[in-house]
Amino acid sequence: MDIEIKKPTTIIGCLILSVLIVFLVPCDSRSSQTAKPVFETPSHTVNPKNRVKQELRSTAEEKIRPAVSPKDEKSDAGVGKFHQAVEIAPSQHATYDVTGEKPIKIVYPVVMPPYTFKNDTGRAQGLAVDLLRLWSKKTGIPIRFTSAPWNQGLEMMRDGKADIHASLYYTEERDAYVDYAAVVASSAGSIFYHKNIIDIGGSEDLRAYRVGAVRGGYHEQYVQEHLPKVPLVSYPEFPEMLMAAQKGDIRVFIEDVGATIYRLKQRGLLHEFRYNPAHPLYRNNFWIAVRQGDTELAQALKHGMALISPEERVAIERKWLGTSALKTQERKSNLLPGIGKTH
Repeated sequence: MDIEIKKPTTIIGCLILSVLIVFLVPCDSRSSQTAKPVFETPSHTVNPKNRVKQELRSTAEEKIRPAVSPKDEKSDAGVGKFHQAVEIAPSQHATYDVTGEKPIKIVYPVVMPPYTFKNDTGRAQGLAVDLLRLWSKKTGIPIRFTSAPWNQGLEMMRDGKADIHASLYYTEERDAYVDYAAVVASSAGSIFYHKNIIDIGGSEDLRAYRVGAVRGGYHEQYVQEHLPKVPLVSYPEFPEMLMAAQKGDIRVFIEDVGATIYRLKQRGLLHEFRYNPAHPLYRNNFWIAVRQGDTELAQALKHGMALISPEERVAIERKWLGTSALKTQERKSNLLPGIGKTH
């Protein structure tokens, strides 16, 4: 009897063990085969030209290596190299979209030729505008331009109503709410004075004149900080200041050299005002800036601008500035042996 009782018990135990092996092992195997990858493939088809967006997606969780800030440059105004960008910790308040689903909002000064301005049809124009349009074409990231008076454009960046400022100088005050991502062009500020004034040797001579500057701009701030004893007259925008200079309300003003020469040529007034090209008041850069903490967009600007060839950049600079300081392979190959050498 004992033997007959033990046999069924053994058979039942074996059957239970077999069932467990059959069901448990395949389930675990099937589960491991359907695990989701860490990075999922985007649902939309990515154009090969949009490798910047792919790179941004794949590195979204990586830590960003600190880069050189404009204020760390040796110049007093943060003159930096084109490839440098401010890279800081990602912000949780970023509202831009580099996936191509929503356009990046770019604010630009409405009257700052040849860098940014609005033409007669209301379309954005200028060196910075052309660079950003080419950046958009290279990366596939859509953009939308919005013009604004100088102060209003800065407020839009401060309040998060714009993602990019197309062209502005570096200042410590602005560094509190924007990050500088790419250089538009090197620049210099100078003292412009009416031709009836014999000469202005330097900043000390300005005390004898009412000096004009655009309200809220870098030049107004420069006079307030460095030339506090100079009588300062502020104007909403450059056209109002130039009109006042023509009428004689002021005979001296401080402005960016490139922008002022461009405007005076347009109005046929180049012979009416003078400046000393050998002794600028200061040097600075025009920067393309993003809202502070928008690291992903700053990275997109950095990588996208690097896709613009030297030839393409030279063409844009010649279009708006009449010249370019960049050297291209074509220009190098056209140099004859011995040219440029010193003896």
